[in-house]
Amino acid sequence: MAEPQNETQAATQAEYHDLPEEKVKQLIELMNSTTDTKIPAQKEIIACFRLAMDEQMLDYLIACGPEPVTKDQLEEEFCILQRQGVLPVTQSWESFWAEIMDMSFMMPLPDRTHYQLASIFPGWIELSVSGPLNPKRRAILNRFMDFWVLLRKLNVAPLRLLTNMKGVKSLQTETPHMGTLTSVVTRSSSKRPAEDAAAVGAVEASAPQDAFAQDASTQDASPSKRTIQVNKTLTSEHQVLTKGSVFELIARHKDELAVMNCFCRQYKQMNGGEACHHHLPLESCLAMGVISRQLVENGVARHVDYDEAVAMMEEFERNGCIHTTFHYGSNADNEAMVVCNCCVDCCLLYGGYQQGYMSKIFVKAFNRPELVDAGACTGCNQCGLHCPSDAMRYNKALGRLEFMYENCVGCGQCVTQCRFGVHRMVPDERPVFVKTKKPAERQA
Repeated sequence: MAEPQNETQAATQAEYHDLPEEKVKQLIELMNSTTDTKIPAQKEIIACFRLAMDEQMLDYLIACGPEPVTKDQLEEEFCILQRQGVLPVTQSWESFWAEIMDMSFMMPLPDRTHYQLASIFPGWIELSVSGPLNPKRRAILNRFMDFWVLLRKLNVAPLRLLTNMKGVKSLQTETPHMGTLTSVVTRSSSKRPAEDAAAVGAVEASAPQDAFAQDASTQDASPSKRTIQVNKTLTSEHQVLTKGSVFELIARHKDELAVMNCFCRQYKQMNGGEACHHHLPLESCLAMGVISRQLVENGVARHVDYDEAVAMMEEFERNGCIHTTFHYGSNADNEAMVVCNCCVDCCLLYGGYQQGYMSKIFVKAFNRPELVDAGACTGCNQCGLHCPSDAMRYNKALGRLEFMYENCVGCGQCVTQCRFGVHRMVPDERPVFVKTKKPAERQA
């Protein structure tokens, strides 16, 4: 992921509106109230709003508030503000509504009758800038990335420790903002495979952390980490996932699917001209359900049928993507609305973590790897090279696989990329927070 830099050229081509800062902060607070993911009112974020709207739009969105409302109620508020002289009487409701939806300030809810003020990120930023580039989208994206680079500058010992402590606490007190899915098919059997029966010390896995045998000799001295030597096979009964969780999700929304640009890759190409090192295309984020209809109507995304969506996902995961789902209200217990096909090269979340940014990886994982045949491992470390969170790797010095359960987001790349059947994915639903790397540990 390229280091974000200030870019003034795109901003000068887009129109800045002289919005009152206190009003902008008021809207930021309202948008933050719809989600657990709070974006601070930094100058870079305020600049995004000044590029996205004029004061009339700002007044309208503040008046609407954060509660779910119907389109008729939104139109009624528009008429009230016209009568009060806040909005021009010459503008039609249809044209004003089109402006709101073009910038994705309002989100259609799954009930298909109500709308709600969008959260800032994840939410408004991605959906507003993921369409075909124009001066406004370029400028907003650059200003947001100016904000994102602060997450690397803030990676100093006191703040890193505080953020990691807060993240660990969130595992018990908050709902994850995102989810990760795998399309790897798992197999279930009432009997153990022959290799499992012969495994030394085989024990039924009664808890997720028992999936791998722990070896005290491989423990990290830091109490914040637990490295586990993968040298024994444990088994338990598993749910049969006949087509994989990501394909099941697509099938539920097969009549309402749309693909749009990945805003992370869009930024990278826009500023550096480099293609994704994992050969993932710019057009790679899949919207589902009612949100897909909105994005198609606004020209941000294009409709795809079920077969094309499945083919895309199969290709993406072969190339090393992580299926990361974004949900209404940034709450992973709500319905998923977008599947982002992320990679460690371009993605703000996973690439940023690898490069020493303050980690924002707080996801709901649904799967984990289970060892099938340790003897089949050749030490190629393809699992480690494709793991987005440093959970799995081959330790060449020790000649063995190592696994850090706390870091595993359940993406399945260690299974997808392994040609020798060393692992398989099994169900394991849990929240995961990945702690920030020290700057010295970051990817070169």
